[in-house]
Amino acid sequence: MKVAIEAAVYVLLLCLVLLGCRSAPPDFEPIIKPGGDGQDTCFCQSQIDSVTFVNIPVKSLPKPQFSDTLSGQVYATKISLLADSLPTETKFELSIDQGKNWTESNCFIVKDTMEVWGRLKCKDIVSPVSKVRVHTFYERVFVVGNSITGHGVAPELGWYGDWGMAASAKEMDYLSLLTKRLKLLNPKVEIRVSYDIGFERSYNNYDFTKLDDIAAWKPDLLIMRIGENTNMSYLNQFQDKYDQYILKVISQSETKVVCSTTFWRSTMEATYRIRNIAGLRVYKVAELEPLMNDTLYTARGLFKNQAVADHPGDKGMRAIADIIIGQL
Repeated sequence: MKVAIEAAVYVLLLCLVLLGCRSAPPDFEPIIKPGGDGQDTCFCQSQIDSVTFVNIPVKSLPKPQFSDTLSGQVYATKISLLADSLPTETKFELSIDQGKNWTESNCFIVKDTMEVWGRLKCKDIVSPVSKVRVHTFYERVFVVGNSITGHGVAPELGWYGDWGMAASAKEMDYLSLLTKRLKLLNPKVEIRVSYDIGFERSYNNYDFTKLDDIAAWKPDLLIMRIGENTNMSYLNQFQDKYDQYILKVISQSETKVVCSTTFWRSTMEATYRIRNIAGLRVYKVAELEPLMNDTLYTARGLFKNQAVADHPGDKGMRAIADIIIGQL
């Protein structure tokens, strides 16, 4: 009888070794103990139908899986690294530099295009690596602009378009070029535009309740393409008001923010303050200062009115679109 019991126990142990604890129920309580061969070995312990599983050496860990492996994700999508039936001390680790550095975490937020690696680690035991390539797209985009973004017909200025001032056609202004690229990522993207020269000129007493509706809309991308009309009379207030404007717009959402510097050298003081806020809040910066040094980016020679001619021409519009897109 004793021999039969010992044989039954041996068979049970052998089966458990082969199973590797993979069939343990959700309420199992894993523990880790050092292996007898000097290697770090993970053990798990559980109970099924009053049968107590003894500590079983686990010499390997399963390959984890990412919760989302689609080719594109909405901005701020959360992706988790998943695995089941693991020893207590197992760590989830992620790498964004192809395994050179690892950070203990079981999830990440998609905010940029990148390749993410994931693995499990229990002491010296490391699982196979899972990889996922992610890139963002946007559903609700809010653009804050001025005449560079769009200006109605103004015969007194010699301007007869109804798009970004000084572009040769609507499809050549930066907003149309940007929209085209955003729709390549997501054909259903919704884009709203505010021509908020009122803020540029009167930011000292701006009524921020005007932004309540757009904040409730919850944009996932905000592009601040303003600054050229900044009123210099109370410049000491501009930085705080610019900051307040953005914080109001994104107050109800997880939003990527791109701050464009100004196109004209005459408003560099505004550019300095825009950079300050972007640096403080870790926003993206669409840097236009390099365009200031080349009049070929303007429409000079194409319009008699100097104010219109100083706006970006087709080359300038394309450059602005490319610079903004580069931050997405």
